[in-house]
Amino acid sequence: MDFGDINLMDLTVEGRAALLVGVVERVASPAPLDDETQTGTLQFHVTRVLTPQRWHGPAELELRFTQFSRPDLRARMGAGWNGVDIRSGAHMMVALTDVPARPEAAATHPPLSALAVAELKSQDDPLVRAMQQVLTIEATADTRRRLELIRQGLDSGPEFLSDYCHYALGRLKRVPREDAVAMELSLFQDAARAPQGRLSAE
Repeated sequence: MDFGDINLMDLTVEGRAALLVGVVERVASPAPLDDETQTGTLQFHVTRVLTPQRWHGPAELELRFTQFSRPDLRARMGAGWNGVDIRSGAHMMVALTDVPARPEAAATHPPLSALAVAELKSQDDPLVRAMQQVLTIEATADTRRRLELIRQGLDSGPEFLSDYCHYALGRLKRVPREDAVAMELSLFQDAARAPQGRLSAE
C-alpha cells in the first residue's frame, strides 16, 4: 500500500530517504482499489531539496497515493496520504528514495511511492524549518556544538524539533549519556521553577 505513513522522524534520523518540499500541480481522480481504499496519482513540483546528498531526481515528479475512500476513516487515521488534503496548490513535504538522475530516464519512470508525506501551510512552514534544524544537528560531529543545538531546539523549537531533541538525548544517544542526563535534569528543574517565578512576579 502507498499510504505514505512511515514515521517521518525515523526516516530522517536513519537517513533512508530524500526529503523534498514542493507543490501539487494537478491530481488525477482516484479510482477504487478495493472496498475501502482508493488510489491515484499527482504531479508534484519540487521547490526545495532538504537532503541534496540523497536526491538525484528531477524537479517534476509523478507520485502515487493510496488512501481510505471514506473521509471519516481518513480523518481517524490521519497519517500519510490519509492526513493531507490532496489538491492542486497544496504544499507538501515528501520522503522518497532516489530515482534516476537522467531526465530521459526520469520521464519514463513509473509513478513513485512516497515513504512519508506531510501537509504544509507554505513552503516556509515551521515543519520545514524544524526539519532543517534536525538535519543540521544530525550532520554536526562536534559534541559540544551538537549539545548547544539540541538545547536551542528544546528551548524554542516547534513540537517536531522538540520531540527530536528528546529522542536524540535518549534513545538515539547522539550525545554522551552524562551530558544527556544533565540536560534533561536542567530542563526538569527549569520547568519546576517556572510556576514559582510567575507567582512571584504577580
